[in-house]
Amino acid sequence: MFIQPRPEDEDPVDPRVILREGTVLAVDLDAGTVEIETGEVRSAPIRFSTGRAGDTRIWSPPSVGEQVLLLCPEGDLERAICIGAIPQDSFPPAGNSLTELILFADGAQLMEAFKQLCENPMGLVV
Repeated sequence: MFIQPRPEDEDPVDPRVILREGTVLAVDLDAGTVEIETGEVRSAPIRFSTGRAGDTRIWSPPSVGEQVLLLCPEGDLERAICIGAIPQDSFPPAGNSLTELILFADGAQLMEAFKQLCENPMGLVV
């Protein structure tokens, strides 16, 4: 796909409307969409990005109340994609070291499971 350069007589899009902060208001798990509040505007249902979406797929939908970033092509909120999450007081960072970690709502930690598997490659919990 060839991207056409912007015509010289067309006004450039203000970068502040291309990337916006927002808060997840609703999650539709069946549709794989979220509704986001950004400023005083509520988006229509929009898609959210995942770590992978090809032959290998990851499913980890955003949570209601989670602060996120929106990518709005040409500033168009109707074409927005929820692209990332921002830690905050109600959803603080999962860790505080260089050790990678996935923390689940029930307290389970993927780092611990991986570490145990490395220590016991047969997968047997002793």
